[in-house]
Amino acid sequence: MKFKYLPLLLVFFLFTGATLKSQVVINEILAPGRVELKNIGSTDVDISNYWLCNWPAYRQISSLNVQCGNTLLAPGQIFTVTDFNNFTAANGEMGLYVNSAFGSPGSILDYVEWGSPGHQRASVATAAGIWTTGDFVPGFAMGMSIEYDAAGDASSNWDATGNPTICTENSNISFVCDIESGMISTTDPTSICVDGVPDPINVSVMGSPTGSLDAWIITDDQNNILALPNSSPFDLDGAGAGTCVIWYVRYDTGFGGNEVGNNLSDLTGCFDISNGITVVREAPDGGTVTLLDGSTTYAQCAGNIVFDVTHTTTAPN
Repeated sequence: MKFKYLPLLLVFFLFTGATLKSQVVINEILAPGRVELKNIGSTDVDISNYWLCNWPAYRQISSLNVQCGNTLLAPGQIFTVTDFNNFTAANGEMGLYVNSAFGSPGSILDYVEWGSPGHQRASVATAAGIWTTGDFVPGFAMGMSIEYDAAGDASSNWDATGNPTICTENSNISFVCDIESGMISTTDPTSICVDGVPDPINVSVMGSPTGSLDAWIITDDQNNILALPNSSPFDLDGAGAGTCVIWYVRYDTGFGGNEVGNNLSDLTGCFDISNGITVVREAPDGGTVTLLDGSTTYAQCAGNIVFDVTHTTTAPN
C-alpha cells in the first residue's frame, strides 16, 4: 500500500535517525517580521526559551509579540510571532535555537536561508546536519511567504510561490511520496496452535526497499494495531486464539499514528506498507464424545458390547 503526502496531511512525527529532525520547525516566513513555528512531533514542547536568529539579530521567543498559538506547543499546532527583526523577502536566513549558543551545532534546531547561500549561520546548520552548503531557497516577493513541507532539510522542501497561510496549515506544498517497502514472506507455518509452546515465525523482506527507517506492525483481521514488535521472528502463541496480520513499513522523513489501538487507516506521513502475512492462531480442543442420543453414560450386561458414539470439537479437522 502506497501513501502520499497531501497538503493538509503533513507530518506530525519526531524523525529519529542518522540526522535528527527537530520536533519544532520553522514552518513559514513572511517579511518583514512574521515567523511561524510548528510542532511536528507527538508531545507538547515549551518553546518560550527558544531563540530566533536572523544574523545579527537574536530574539528569545518569550520577548516577541504573538499573533497566534501558545508557547506550550501541542503536537500539530502552529505558533507565530509578528515582530522579529526587519528581514527582507529578497535575501536572508532564519535559525531556530534551543538556547543562546548561536555558534554551536548542538544548539541549532532548524534553519533556512533564501535569496543566496552562505549566510552567517549556514555553516552552523551544515555542521548540525540540517542544511547543505550552497543550498538556498529563491528570494520571494514582498507580501508573499515561504512555506515548509515538514519533510526534509533542503531548499526543495520550501515553496516560495504561494500566498501566505500564516496561522493556518501550509497549502502550497504538494509532492509525491516515493518510499518502497518491498514484499515480505515466510516459510514457517502460518497456522499455529495456541498451546504455550512457542511457534516463531521468521519473516523475510524481499525486493529493494527505500527509506532509511522501518517498522513492524501486527494487526487483527480488521487492521486494528495489536503490537509493534522490533523485529522478526514473531511468536504469537501468547495472543490467544484468533487471526492476526504481520506488516512491514518503510519510511524516511515522517511517520505517525503507529500506536497500539489505532487502525492502519490512522497512519500518516510519507511511507509504504508491505503485503500482509495472515496468521491463524488455533486453540486445541479435544471436544466431546457422546452417545447418539446425547447421553454420556451406558449400562450393559457383560458380554460383547457395541455402541455408536459421536464426536464434536471446535478445533479444525
